[in-house]
Amino acid sequence: MKAKIRVDDFLNNRVLTNLKTNGEETYSLFFYNKPNIETDVYDKELYKIDLDTFQIYKIDLEWIPDDFYICYEQIIFKKIKEGQSELYTYHLKTKDLQLMNVLPLEVKEMCIIGDLLYFTASLEKLPKGIVGEGIYDYRLPKYLNNVEKKVTYLFKCDLEGKEIVLLNKLELDIDQVYFDLKYKRIMYTAYKIQSIKTVATDVYTYEINDHLTLKWTDHHYRIGYIGSVSNNHMIFMGIDLRKYSRNDNQDHYMIVRDKKACHLLTKYKDQSNERPGVLTDSRYQVGCPVRIRNGVFYYVTVDRFKDTLRGIDCDGKEFVLDSSLRTIDSYQVFEEGILIAGLDENNLHELYWLQRGKLKKLSSYNEWLKGKNISSPVYVKGSIDGWVIPPIDLIKGKKYPSILMIHGGPKTIYTDVFAYDMQILASQGYYVMYCNPRGSDGRGNEFSNIRGVFGEYAYKDLMDFVDNVLEKYPQIDEKRLGVTGGSYGGYMTNLIITRTSRFKAAVSERGISNIMTAFLSSDIGFQYTFEYMGNKDTPWTNQQMYDQASPLNMANVVKTPTLFAHGRNDIRCHYTESLNMYNALLYHGIETKFSLYEGESHSFTVNGKPSSRFKRYTELLEWFEIFLKGE
Repeated sequence: MKAKIRVDDFLNNRVLTNLKTNGEETYSLFFYNKPNIETDVYDKELYKIDLDTFQIYKIDLEWIPDDFYICYEQIIFKKIKEGQSELYTYHLKTKDLQLMNVLPLEVKEMCIIGDLLYFTASLEKLPKGIVGEGIYDYRLPKYLNNVEKKVTYLFKCDLEGKEIVLLNKLELDIDQVYFDLKYKRIMYTAYKIQSIKTVATDVYTYEINDHLTLKWTDHHYRIGYIGSVSNNHMIFMGIDLRKYSRNDNQDHYMIVRDKKACHLLTKYKDQSNERPGVLTDSRYQVGCPVRIRNGVFYYVTVDRFKDTLRGIDCDGKEFVLDSSLRTIDSYQVFEEGILIAGLDENNLHELYWLQRGKLKKLSSYNEWLKGKNISSPVYVKGSIDGWVIPPIDLIKGKKYPSILMIHGGPKTIYTDVFAYDMQILASQGYYVMYCNPRGSDGRGNEFSNIRGVFGEYAYKDLMDFVDNVLEKYPQIDEKRLGVTGGSYGGYMTNLIITRTSRFKAAVSERGISNIMTAFLSSDIGFQYTFEYMGNKDTPWTNQQMYDQASPLNMANVVKTPTLFAHGRNDIRCHYTESLNMYNALLYHGIETKFSLYEGESHSFTVNGKPSSRFKRYTELLEWFEIFLKGE
């Protein structure tokens, strides 16, 4: 008999990341990651897949690098120590490992072109000895509304790291970077540093042969992903802010170098390229969704039920490479096919080979899941997309409690992919229901547009969905309903408990309770909240609107016992958002609890310390056991 999913089963999950390929395309390397509750870190191992035989080999190393880079045929290992980057060269056949240099910066992305090393690094202060245009002292400009206070710059140095040169101006903060080895250029996007962080970035190139920086756009675009597709053509995915709003879907723009022109490559397609797109706690890192090969710009979109791999060339010709996978978290494109690390329906991470429309599984890292009793999501037909996961060992005629789960974003999606928190609840005798209300991704701009109605459309859709599920599933006990969500889902949980008492228990994770303080404190910038509140008013020009959208102002009517969970280092939604809501419920005599996760960021429920994730699953279960089962 198969065993039920337990809280500690997430420790068995192997997640595959950092899929990279050598220049001759004979092999790919990737990390295999596994949580370790004893050391409270994620153990990593390095693996190689032979692209001729698809055989997978573990690479035995004395220590595991933090990251690796493949430059032509050269493998570079990176180890971060006390704010410095130790770079090593590694030879696959001889297993020879040699220290190349030590840089006084934490390297993010890098590439070797010729006899020079080019890299980006995020820093608060420039180390002494850096040379470059505009360096008069070592103080960097800061964003006043960016909590992290780090700026990313582009550098170069010789392979021994003796002289480090800053390649962009101090006033530019780099976002995306693309190293073009073939045409000897580095393409990047950057924000212009000012007191209020802008939405728009611009496209720049550093021309390696000419030692020259060129600017290609005019500060009208919010730019997502970039790529150099030929000597004369570059493509970026972006939004023209003269026509559309910050959160609208991005399209493809072509930069023609010899004409110094930028134009829309195709008619507006209304497809989203948001990452991570599909939300689940069964994987915790996604790679860059863009690859370039033979003049084709490959990219990933978030469609209604899954990620989809697509391509577009310089003439605007488009095509779809349907893999049937629910998520495409990392991939490499080859002449004969595509290597993908992703999630397939109710399975965990594996490697796949997509060739001529056929998908072949190459790895078996998570076969342990086959020994577990998994409850498959059932699609619920309605005006929005939703699913129900029935409890394990369902007994006919018995009534069961049910929990509504609400995703964050809000511009993300749930689908029928495996999620630990949902399966843990189902294994403990709960119906789990979840859906994609208006504001979610995958169905175009009109569906995701909730500007000016930040929680109103979602509240109606969520309540209608619950009614629809209760009608279709009479075994759900409508007197034992729970609700939980994280980030925007945490905000909606806070809002729901101020609007209705139909839920007998709630768990609000990493949410917002006061729209004005979120407007002022989030690292995402003022524009995010301003747009979702309608792109018209600030908290000072329409205080009533901001107050009405803030659950904290209605905390006096809450009757629902609520657990609040938040990471102390969360700079997206500050932990005081949950703390204030908790104190408000405490003041009004409502059963409540506040769990502050030390050292954890906004994404701790997905990639936080294993001990934090274990505690989170345990507390989630305990809270619902007490208030929905009386245990």
